[in-house]
Amino acid sequence: MLRKEKKLGSLALSMNAIVVLILAIAMLGVGLYTVRLVKTRVVSEFEKMEAAIPDPSKVSGSNPITTSPETIVGGAGDTVGLKVNVYNIGEMALLRPKITSCEVVVPEAVQVNNKTLEQAESAIFVMLIPITKGEGAGRYLCALEVEYEDNVTKTVDLPITIT
Repeated sequence: MLRKEKKLGSLALSMNAIVVLILAIAMLGVGLYTVRLVKTRVVSEFEKMEAAIPDPSKVSGSNPITTSPETIVGGAGDTVGLKVNVYNIGEMALLRPKITSCEVVVPEAVQVNNKTLEQAESAIFVMLIPITKGEGAGRYLCALEVEYEDNVTKTVDLPITIT
């Protein structure tokens, strides 16, 4: 009799293991579906924002940075998009526009990708700029700068209007 109980016990353990395995696979499938759904929504929202912003005007050696829109408009706590056209006035370099001296934007929170540009080449950067929560309505002046090789920095004014 003892042997039959051991066999029944091992069979019950095996059934429990199968049920747990099936539940784990089902939960993994639900998790992967959720991640894909969220990723698709985020990418499509970013693409809509990017498509809504017109391309900035052309750049040249005398005017190496242009933005579109020229004035950022948004509410406190909003994330706004900005397109920046950058012309490389130096040797081939890894460039990245950044916002400096701005009281309504935390520069570390701005999202933008680096791009490697050859000499006399231009590229459009898309920036996502979160406006700090709690800021009062008004017009603020920030600076947008690009650091080139040999410690050369070009800066343009970037007005931000908070509604």
